[in-house]
Amino acid sequence: LSESEFSLEPKESKEIEINFKDSQNISHIYFANLIVASGNFKKEVPVLLTFEEPIHLFTIIQKPMPRYFDVYPGGKLGVDINIFDLGLKNYPKEVKANYEILSPEKTIFSSVENLVISDEISLSKIFDISPDFVYGDYVLVTSMEYNGIKSISSYLFEVKPKKNEFFLEKTNLLILVFFV
Repeated sequence: LSESEFSLEPKESKEIEINFKDSQNISHIYFANLIVASGNFKKEVPVLLTFEEPIHLFTIIQKPMPRYFDVYPGGKLGVDINIFDLGLKNYPKEVKANYEILSPEKTIFSSVENLVISDEISLSKIFDISPDFVYGDYVLVTSMEYNGIKSISSYLFEVKPKKNEFFLEKTNLLILVFFV
């Protein structure tokens, strides 16, 4: 940080510089919370840094499944994953696919599988969210590795309380009865 502590008056702003040195020099994700605090005020802002190797063979696009937009403890996280081969030769490649769920503090979940990819592949993954998950921000990291070259993608999501579906159903019924 260019400055770790400073004061601002109302409606003032200040730019600070954050320098980050990647000592690992491989494709990976750093995920942490930037904590902004003043007196009784405290706000945690999720910060996600993705480091990719200069050469990567795949583009990975992750999109949440509409049915799983709301992620809550004891629920599920559903993601559609599209993987595109950027290699010059279009022949089937067996790749190691790794899926991780990270909190700002640690890896919560990890799973590995082998996939065969020619030009592109689309798959849907559904992950169980443990009832022990604490409310907050998490990231799903999907990586593909072939011949020591790793491609990586991340999807930031929030775990929050489950919506009361019974209340919504009851409200819809009440509106219907009102109109009748």
